[in-house]
Amino acid sequence: MSLEDFIEGPDIEKDEAVEKAVSFDALYEVINNIGVVVEESQKKYTPEELIKIIERVRHGNMSPQDVARAFGLRLKVEELLETDPIFKKYTQGSRGKKS
Repeated sequence: MSLEDFIEGPDIEKDEAVEKAVSFDALYEVINNIGVVVEESQKKYTPEELIKIIERVRHGNMSPQDVARAFGLRLKVEELLETDPIFKKYTQGSRGKKS
């Protein structure tokens, strides 16, 4: 099954595509293919906004709690941060700057 098969399907398949991402680059590809993400609060995020937030988290300028929960994005970001050299470099092993 290709990435496009996941992205064009129902939300559960988008969840699976996010879950299968093994790197931030792969996650960014999934986010770009999903398009606009709408949270339960009805807040909308473009792919560019989501990626910018994730990059700020990786550099210790935002908390992982600032990442949207939709499609398991926040959980995936937290998982990827555990082994991310950029995050470790900028946060020296802490969980990032708290908001």
